[in-house]
Amino acid sequence: MRKALFYGLVILVVLVLFFPFYWMMATSLQRPERTYMSPPEFLQLHPRVANYPEAFVDKPVLRWLWNSCIVSSATTIFCILFSAFAAYSISRFRYRGRTLLSIIILSSQMFPGTLIVIPYYLLMSRLGLLDSYGGLILTYVSFTAPFCIWSLKGFFDSIPRSIEEASWIDGCSRLRSLFQIVFPLALPGIIATSLFAFLLSWHEFLFARTLLSSINKWTIATGIASYVGEYYTTWPYVMAASTVTSIPVVILFLVFQKYLVAGLTRGAVKQ
Repeated sequence: MRKALFYGLVILVVLVLFFPFYWMMATSLQRPERTYMSPPEFLQLHPRVANYPEAFVDKPVLRWLWNSCIVSSATTIFCILFSAFAAYSISRFRYRGRTLLSIIILSSQMFPGTLIVIPYYLLMSRLGLLDSYGGLILTYVSFTAPFCIWSLKGFFDSIPRSIEEASWIDGCSRLRSLFQIVFPLALPGIIATSLFAFLLSWHEFLFARTLLSSINKWTIATGIASYVGEYYTTWPYVMAASTVTSIPVVILFLVFQKYLVAGLTRGAVKQ
């Protein structure tokens, strides 16, 4: 009875969590005139697959997907390169101002996006980076890196210093031990942090809409918002574009899920 109740609760939680995704896909296959029915149709007996090609006719969705891939990939790469070295420095070295620097990095996450979007706009305007991939990537890296630094610092703190010290005795330099020992051991944390940076920049809307004015440079999150009309919205088109947008994220999780659950230092120290 206890096992039955436990599995029943697990199934219920999974259904509740999965329902928004099911409703998104079900609405994407619904006829536009039937989306406002009451009660709604939870089961699509006559799916309309034509919503997908029709949603891409008037909107450059593929272009927006390509823009999001460029911005998100570049943001992830630069953010991880910067955050990994910064996190290692805070984790391993002791120097004056280290605590203050950590507090400043952490406090930068306390400001909401609506508060800093105007200063970012003015800064990018003076740098001549408005309506450009470079300005948006620089913006994403600036407010994604603090979280990545703190996340990676926790992983580096969990790696025993004795492993590095043993490599130094064997003749490794600190830089070599960093690349050949510390980074491989912290690979699950690096991948998890990379996914966070990628997802944040993939789904971000406010800064992309503010800093990008050309429709051909919009990201997918900004593009999907353009489907929402002032008086009428074709929700099957919105959900069709949203479903296509979710595919790259699902693929990433399926590919890297084994790294997300891997042990941090499994096999590093002989018991």
